[in-house]
Amino acid sequence: MILETFNNLIHLPNKIFSPIKIKNLELRNKFKNDGFIHIKYNLNYEKLIKKINIEINNIDLKKIAENEIKRDPKSYCIDIVSYLKKETKNEIDDYFSSSELEMAESLLGYKSVMRRMILLYNFYNENTHQDEGPKMFHRDSDSLQDQLKVFILLNDIDYENGNFFFVSKKYIKPNLTIEPSNKRKQMDVFNKWRIDDKFIKLVSKDNINHLHGNVGESLFIDTGSCYHKGGYIKDKNKYRLLLIANYTPKYSLSNWNNSKS
Repeated sequence: MILETFNNLIHLPNKIFSPIKIKNLELRNKFKNDGFIHIKYNLNYEKLIKKINIEINNIDLKKIAENEIKRDPKSYCIDIVSYLKKETKNEIDDYFSSSELEMAESLLGYKSVMRRMILLYNFYNENTHQDEGPKMFHRDSDSLQDQLKVFILLNDIDYENGNFFFVSKKYIKPNLTIEPSNKRKQMDVFNKWRIDDKFIKLVSKDNINHLHGNVGESLFIDTGSCYHKGGYIKDKNKYRLLLIANYTPKYSLSNWNNSKS
């Protein structure tokens, strides 16, 4: 009850100053109930994905990974959107700020703004393992208000290389916080609330979803309400490319800085 009251209060300015009419109530209700919309293949992304991948083919991804690991021996991912042509970056930004905005607003239920867009490259690093950091189940806390993240796969992946796992909020309610293990309680805040698979499986009764792994697959998810994890690359010659857009309501109490984070 306290959480619901607080949530209503912080979203009140959006309801008063920027109300919208939901065009797809069925989709909105499904998102409210599950916390995600999973689309196996989205035709709308074909042209954009093709253009990005043509440029990616001219980028030395292996060298980027090597340089990033030299900089940080524990690194396993990096935003490579800066490697794209300015024209392509602008096209991606325009798409998520206009064409995809209606979908975001229908799901969130508020007039929304695209706050951040990244092209995430996940790569193999022998110094890392699966059970650490964001590769363990967690919820995001990068926005005080409701948020929506759109994930679009730019290459094929498999179950053990780059997959993304998530639990519907109907199985683990947003007001239910899973207690960390005794070992993790001693860690810093960034790592403390990472949850072991066995606890997630127990609470969710093993109802864990994951991407199918096909290029063009998309996931619209409230990462602040749904437990999720992903990005681990097990095999040396595998990698993942994921286009990510982050939306929040127009009036936000979160301080989005010049780096859009």
